[in-house]
Amino acid sequence: MKNLKNFYILRLLALSLCCSNLGIAQDASWGIGLLRVDFELEEIKVYDAPNGNIKGSLGMEDFGGRPELSYREDGPSLIIPGTAWRKINMDEYGLTVFKEEDGFIQIFAKEGEGLIWVSLVEIAQTKFQYQAWINFMANSEHVFYTIGFGMNVRTEPNASATRITTAKGENFSIHPTGTTNGIWAEVIILEYDSDYCDEKRNLLKESRGYMKILDDAGFPNVWFGGYCC
Repeated sequence: MKNLKNFYILRLLALSLCCSNLGIAQDASWGIGLLRVDFELEEIKVYDAPNGNIKGSLGMEDFGGRPELSYREDGPSLIIPGTAWRKINMDEYGLTVFKEEDGFIQIFAKEGEGLIWVSLVEIAQTKFQYQAWINFMANSEHVFYTIGFGMNVRTEPNASATRITTAKGENFSIHPTGTTNGIWAEVIILEYDSDYCDEKRNLLKESRGYMKILDDAGFPNVWFGGYCC
């Protein structure tokens, strides 16, 4: 199973069009969070609506010798498309989650149509893990960077509090502490004299405070770097 997982991860990495996630757009394609995938999954049911009818299933399937996460209805199985995935690690992808309602989450199944629902109760019985963006980011081991613009760090989790510093670009690394307040997260900011590609860069300053880590629509204001140097 480990080889199967590694194969699929490498295939997904090849789908990435850009090394860096910095400067990516903030829009509805982010959804509300992500579903971390269990690549040893045999099968999990999917529904047409929360508490609705069973529509099909998700599971691993062999496509011409290639193991793929597939969506099955009546008829041939379909490979989950690349547009359904969000890169969340150098060796991990997750499925974008668009809605949460009545104990179900909505994910993308196939091109041109098909938002489907998965039960959180059933997910809890697998190695899948659903995380809203605020929980993923606040508790992540990733080092984050701002998405194309500067973000203020303040003494308290509100826009009227005293500004401590402004993090902008890849010279400022952002380290969430795990403490959140709404869409704000406590962070440690490390300011360097060059970006993360410079192995000899020097730390200039360390700051600690609150950053509005999600925007008002719930999309991330920061993301991790692509690490392509």
